[in-house]
Amino acid sequence: MRNKVKHVIDEWDPIEVLPFAPSDEYESEINQIVHFLSRHKVTDFELANKIKTIFINAFDDSIIQFTEEEYLAIARKILNE
Repeated sequence: MRNKVKHVIDEWDPIEVLPFAPSDEYESEINQIVHFLSRHKVTDFELANKIKTIFINAFDDSIIQFTEEEYLAIARKILNE
């Protein structure tokens, strides 16, 4: 599960720092998502909201400005891969 989440988040690259940043740039956020998924059976909407919260808390809402549909697409990618 962790590799799947890392792949999706790194591919998304929400603050557009890869490949220039270290490969573990999103490690904390990935760990939080994996932890959330391991403790809950979640819907795509719940996961989308959690991803939004995690990234806004980590990077500030002036940097992280995605639509609900974009978060939902990332959540679905994680759940369906």
